[in-house]
Amino acid sequence: MADPEPSEPFETTRMSLGEHLKELRKRLFRGVLAVLVAFLVGWGYYKPISAFLLRPLLETTAYIDGLQVEKYDKELAENPTIPRTKYFRTEDPADKRLWGEFTIEQRPVTTGIGEGFFFSMRVALAFALAAGGPVLLYQLWQFIAAGLYPKERRMVLAYFPFSVLLFVAGVVFGAWKLLPFCMQQLALPSPTELIGAQYKLEEYWNFYATMTLALGGVFQLPLIMYALVHVDLVQRSSMARYRGHFILFAFVFGGIITPPDPWSQFMVAVPMILLYEVGLIATIPIARRRAREAALIAEE
Repeated sequence: MADPEPSEPFETTRMSLGEHLKELRKRLFRGVLAVLVAFLVGWGYYKPISAFLLRPLLETTAYIDGLQVEKYDKELAENPTIPRTKYFRTEDPADKRLWGEFTIEQRPVTTGIGEGFFFSMRVALAFALAAGGPVLLYQLWQFIAAGLYPKERRMVLAYFPFSVLLFVAGVVFGAWKLLPFCMQQLALPSPTELIGAQYKLEEYWNFYATMTLALGGVFQLPLIMYALVHVDLVQRSSMARYRGHFILFAFVFGGIITPPDPWSQFMVAVPMILLYEVGLIATIPIARRRAREAALIAEE
């Protein structure tokens, strides 16, 4: 026969202040140790990690160079009297290497003595937070969970995996889709024959981090909407009624976090609007259940 649950939820978890501090210190030590180990691994492998993080920049430069090759190939086809070596390095039509003034620098540049070093530190830290951060969060959760009611623990455990999944989806969308698109749109109006384009490493990293983290937060929207309706802080009908206001907000927000071009703004606003609709759909069962409960109470 199973032992009856204690009448007091925290009866078996009560600790003195000293015991609480000792438990917190133990949890923090384990979590920080995991982050530190991940940081050392990231520092040891910062080159392949850097190559992964620089991929949007390389995609942008390759895209612009491809357009330049098409442009000058077309010009040479229309004007056969122009020597191919005016734009390309050899007369071989298969050789698509342009002279430097007609292309774009693929590697980001540093303008300070320690800029490259600090970028490596940021890369290692980003890897540490991505790899060791979950361990730190788990340790903190183990400490906090002891002070929660069973219902509250179940709620957090139900929401947390979806929150992580949505955050990762937002970061991936920002890094693999939105960031290259924004950079390409910004680079297109700049004629490489007149303006030598070189991307600063620090500016690229700030742009990368801002866009990806912002999208990771934006992708939490359906979960936040579901939680607000679930705990009855906001009515689903109110969210549906203010759909038009949110659409306006999405375009304003997209214009704030993206470069000043309408296509990048569109790339942020449309996913936000779709996520809002997902949140509305996800809250339909809650609204229907509460409507049935209200009807039953009215009948009584």
